[in-house]
Amino acid sequence: METRLTSERMMKNAASHSCLPILLIALFHGGLVRAASPDQKALCWDKQEGKHLALLDQAGVIWQFNFGSELMKPYFHPVSLPGSDPLTANRPGDHSWHHGLWFSWVKINGVNYWEHVRKAGRPAGQTRWRDTQVTCRDDYSAEFKMQLEYGPHAGETVLWEERRIVVSAVDSTGQYQIDWSSTFSSRERAVTLSCTPVPTAAGGKFYGGYAGLGVRFAERFSDRQVHSAEGKAEFDSKDRYRTRSAACDYSGDIAGRDAGIAILSDPENPRSPSNWYAIRSHMSFLNPSFLASGPYIIPAKGQLRVRYRVIVHPGQWGTDRVAQAAAAYLHDLEAEHSKVERGNGSRQY
Repeated sequence: METRLTSERMMKNAASHSCLPILLIALFHGGLVRAASPDQKALCWDKQEGKHLALLDQAGVIWQFNFGSELMKPYFHPVSLPGSDPLTANRPGDHSWHHGLWFSWVKINGVNYWEHVRKAGRPAGQTRWRDTQVTCRDDYSAEFKMQLEYGPHAGETVLWEERRIVVSAVDSTGQYQIDWSSTFSSRERAVTLSCTPVPTAAGGKFYGGYAGLGVRFAERFSDRQVHSAEGKAEFDSKDRYRTRSAACDYSGDIAGRDAGIAILSDPENPRSPSNWYAIRSHMSFLNPSFLASGPYIIPAKGQLRVRYRVIVHPGQWGTDRVAQAAAAYLHDLEAEHSKVERGNGSRQY
């Protein structure tokens, strides 16, 4: 299966890593059974140059960042907890352009970078990347730095991005976080970012308002609920939920275990507090999208920065827990800003 490592693949991947003895023990004791909590001795890296970096336990992948040049977008999949099935889905049949945890603009200067052109099987706009720097740390945290470019296929680049992603170590409960920072730059011409309008806007659609960082959850995700930092979501007749908040969490049951993914938005992101778009139908989806408020123009030789914290956690979170996480993220951002002001470092994007 795509979302789980097979025994054969795990043996192959582990052959050059420290996981091999652990995997052998698991295989010879009745199969691969995930540990309920992370054990540093039971973790290892699966790194394929120019392709992906994955954190493994004795039974499979906890998380994997995919960045091979043959892909249409870089993305995280699977995203799991130790002891759980994957929380994410990649290329589901209903929306083959959904990729676990990923970032994509919808339209740049009117060209679509999200949905596929039906006959081409790809978006009209192309996302390209290079110079992916991968850092694996001894505590099993990791960092990625990338240079991305956006432009029509066989056309000139119209938008540039510097992306930095930091994945924390997994804590004793199995929780970890992904800090995502992207700085977009224009050159000689202004750039217009836009998306399908929300229902209340001119020409709006009931499904409009999505763009940017998104999570597509696994099909087996059940007992689903969404909370913002202000309250529990009330979905409309189309199984959609829209609000504005500093943070939102999407939790549920995955193969008998409660788990979820929360996204926290930097208050310095455009149009804060962020617009949110969630779906709870046959599909499960969560997305902070400031473009829901309308198109956004990056002026010529201008920049746009967006930052988010993604928390993968056990249990189902309520409003109080989401608000606490948002406050903790704000505290971390303020501490970083203070450090810069004291001259002890430079703010990294």
